[in-house]
Amino acid sequence: MIQPMLAVKYVILLSLMSGVSSSAFASETDQYFAWGKAVPDSTKELNKFYNKIMANVIANVNSKTDRKQYSCERVASFISKNSVREAHLIELFPWRVEGVYMVPGTPAEILRFRSESMYGNPDASHIRLLTSFSGPTIEVNSVRHGTDKPQHFFGTGYRYFQTYLKAKAEGASEEEALIKSIEYGIETENGVLGLKVGGVFSPGDLEANFQGSEFYRDLCTRENPLLTQDSQGEFSVRVPGFDWKQYVNPYWDES
Repeated sequence: MIQPMLAVKYVILLSLMSGVSSSAFASETDQYFAWGKAVPDSTKELNKFYNKIMANVIANVNSKTDRKQYSCERVASFISKNSVREAHLIELFPWRVEGVYMVPGTPAEILRFRSESMYGNPDASHIRLLTSFSGPTIEVNSVRHGTDKPQHFFGTGYRYFQTYLKAKAEGASEEEALIKSIEYGIETENGVLGLKVGGVFSPGDLEANFQGSEFYRDLCTRENPLLTQDSQGEFSVRVPGFDWKQYVNPYWDES
């Protein structure tokens, strides 16, 4: 089970977070450390958690008297903002979601992880010492990945979606708009979400980003969008709702 004692690991990090952009705190995950260890799947728990976030956002929008003026894209921005906030917290404290398992997940594993992880002794000259930390591994849809991936999915994935919409509005074809959004993601991995902070260019991050943009397209721009609005201006999510199984794939696994 998840051990709340892991919180000790992040006390200093949290004290540094005030005044520094959250995008600068990019965790890297040594998934090789989890090889041979049991990591029960957490799909059900994380589906329930994020569907609840979306339900709360939609309930808040539906309480507005001017809700008829809200576009799906505007509601998507609220879903992104709220989901990213929680994803950042989960990146630091995965046990916030009851039933989520991770490795390392016990005090003994944490001590071993600190000394045996490939990120255990980063180069003291690198900026990552101040802005990055080693995140644990979780499993969703039978795929193991780092706890940073939901943030990429909901956060950078939304910026992909914005880039896609802007390109489409400027006359780009579907393929051209998708390429522009992917190029944006490559820029982020070369910058503050990758090489410049963590020292790592991650194809797994890029895949999580792209699948996040696919989620927002599913939400708003597909033929049968996940998010609908009735004649009274009230929004709802089509049953069965959001499901990580539609988006998490083996390319998220960085081992």
